[in-house]
Amino acid sequence: MTELAAAPVRPEAPPPPGSPPARRLTRRRWRDSRLLVGVLLVLVSVVVGARLFASADSTRQWAVARTGLPAGHVIVAGDLTTVSARLDARTSDRYYPGGRLRDLTGATLARPVDAGELVSGADFAGRNTQSTRLVPVMVKAGRLPVLEPGDHVDVYVFSAGAAAATGSGDQAGNQPNQPA
Repeated sequence: MTELAAAPVRPEAPPPPGSPPARRLTRRRWRDSRLLVGVLLVLVSVVVGARLFASADSTRQWAVARTGLPAGHVIVAGDLTTVSARLDARTSDRYYPGGRLRDLTGATLARPVDAGELVSGADFAGRNTQSTRLVPVMVKAGRLPVLEPGDHVDVYVFSAGAAAATGSGDQAGNQPNQPA
């Protein structure tokens, strides 16, 4: 039979060390410095971004006609309004800024201005411009054309005394005058 030999005796190993104490996660407080720094960074970036976009807006207010205005019209307070537009430096020199609306009251237009059109210095009659005069024109019944403010018309003056005195061969005696 076989004999079993006794195994050599090993010294007993020390017991494994005990588990280290558990580190419990503590609740993050809202006053945590990392949270406050993060919120501060977000607020600063929002304020800087808003200022940057606000400064990038290069639009200004400009004077425009509220409705279509005929040539010779004297500007009153309700004729003009403002719109926001972006114009380059060379173009903006020609037009009136919105802050000068009061300066334009009482000025006389030298040309018709459409509704929504920017108002420029060339649109107004200069200081040395001769004043205009309203003249009534008699038209036979049924011959009055449909006219609107700002329409151009030709006016011919007939003077019976002048035609007889000059003895001209013109039977009708019509003399063309400047367009009114």
